[in-house]
Amino acid sequence: MFRTAIRSAAAVAAAAAVVCVTACAPVQTGAAATVGSERIPTSTLASDVAALNKVYQANPGLQRNVQYKPAQMPQLVLMWLVRFKILDDLTRRAGVQVTTADVQTGVAAASQQIERQTGTRVTPAVFAMFNALPPDLTNQYGRFEASIEKLAVAYTGAKDASSLSAAQQQQFTPPPPWHPVC
Repeated sequence: MFRTAIRSAAAVAAAAAVVCVTACAPVQTGAAATVGSERIPTSTLASDVAALNKVYQANPGLQRNVQYKPAQMPQLVLMWLVRFKILDDLTRRAGVQVTTADVQTGVAAASQQIERQTGTRVTPAVFAMFNALPPDLTNQYGRFEASIEKLAVAYTGAKDASSLSAAQQQQFTPPPPWHPVC
């Protein structure tokens, strides 16, 4: 539940940022998007989409398990690239440190979730396909997951992720039914 709420908030923020980034930024030749003052070159987007498409085409048995088609890959990959840049900026501004161990934990948690959903051993190709992510950005995805969790802890004042989870569950637990006094 906690991860769903945080992911939903991150997705909304990222979607809003994508709209703002692509609609408000000055047009730069060769830039697929501009996040702040940083460009995401069209060449980077093209190579990342090609890498994802290569994995997609090489795994026809997994294609029925994902919710996108090759035509959607440029949008999906661009959203990831923008999300990564935005979240890196947020963590830097908040002074949040994400370690290599945090990144590995984020990848492991996402891999376990895929395994539970599919019953399939998660390889780099499976991870890439299920997240609509080029295989070489797996660690960046782990950093993204770890950053969201650390930012949530930092901004709520919780001691750690488990205490944040407990607070979230308590917040979303419905109150007991009201009984009028007779």
